[in-house]
Amino acid sequence: MINFMKDRNSTLGEINMSSFANIALSNRLTEDPMRFFKSGYQTTTDIVKLLSGIRNGEHEIIPRTSNINIFAYSIGAFLAEIILMGNPENLFSDSKLFIFCGGSVFSNMRGSSKLIMDSLAFDRVYNYYLNDFEKTLTGKSPLVDFLSTSQIGMAFRSMIDLGRFKTFRENILKKLRDQIHSISLVKDSVIPCNGVISTLGNFNKKDIVDIWDFPYEYTHENPFPLLDFPLSKKVDYWFEKVFAEATMFLA
Repeated sequence: MINFMKDRNSTLGEINMSSFANIALSNRLTEDPMRFFKSGYQTTTDIVKLLSGIRNGEHEIIPRTSNINIFAYSIGAFLAEIILMGNPENLFSDSKLFIFCGGSVFSNMRGSSKLIMDSLAFDRVYNYYLNDFEKTLTGKSPLVDFLSTSQIGMAFRSMIDLGRFKTFRENILKKLRDQIHSISLVKDSVIPCNGVISTLGNFNKKDIVDIWDFPYEYTHENPFPLLDFPLSKKVDYWFEKVFAEATMFLA
């Protein structure tokens, strides 16, 4: 992957946040930013298929149930919010969603990171969805129809920016306010807590978003780092505290 990274930098110039860990995703998203939507749509389809099978008693291992709750982290929280808002096949009518380090609309995210995507890829994706995406939704096609008429398609569009389909988004999130809880971190620079508050924190439920600050050095990508004793005890404590909160909310 280092050779691919060198090729990308030699062709396109030195790129901030370029690394062997993000080169594959960076190349793919730079080439076609619609892959961000397409991959999310494919994942959503896979999740719906899985949960439909569980609900109908068709899964080989997981017993039949209609009680499906979600723990989501980072960009997975973005996907989970859209799924709850869209509620395909009414699978998520009673589902609870616990979010860690996520929850904001896309425009408030800062996804340029050596462990996510480089600055060129992020700028390409960001500019496409903030400036060009809505302009492409013209004419007749299955994609345009899906994004314009389905609940989940509209949920995706409304989660791009705070001002985009604001009433649609806020009306649904207000109805879901008792089903969602979020923990955001003060030093999270990828999905800053202010963006999470702006997205989720305006629905007359003060504790929908908790803002925490761990007493050790951490990042969005590595909130629970491997540290030497005695700091390792603090990491363990806050790891357990996060998942204890999640357990209590989702139980």
